[in-house]
Amino acid sequence: VPISPNYFTLTLSQTKTLIPINKTVKLTATLTPFNDYNKNVIWTTGNGNVQLFSDEECTKAVDNTPTDVLTVYVKGIAADATTVTVTSSVVPDKTASCDVTVKNIATLKFKDGTEDIDLWTLTYFETNAVFGDMRYSMLPPFSSSVCSR
Repeated sequence: VPISPNYFTLTLSQTKTLIPINKTVKLTATLTPFNDYNKNVIWTTGNGNVQLFSDEECTKAVDNTPTDVLTVYVKGIAADATTVTVTSSVVPDKTASCDVTVKNIATLKFKDGTEDIDLWTLTYFETNAVFGDMRYSMLPPFSSSVCSR
């Protein structure tokens, strides 16, 4: 049964995201109404600096052919900005997009190797937050100081 485009929606779980190089973020498309007739979508990226996978381990690539995969894992390959778009294969004028920025994000590692904190995440903590026996201070974008208490 054909679907009237007026009653069909396609949305993504995020419209903007940041991914560190070699890390992933999950995007989920929602089709409404969802049924066997309209369950296929086409995923595309603006360039090769992000890759799409249907599994969290990033072993099953998703290409730009119709698929019933509604959740993809977007992996950052190289620093860049691009767009991931999902398009209904039944109602092609229905699309949803997510602006993706891939960054080379520095990582803070403690001498014992037990902590691995990316500095981007730390920008969301309060200045002078205390981590164990270390005091960490940060002012965006990435100026920082680490010293003993």
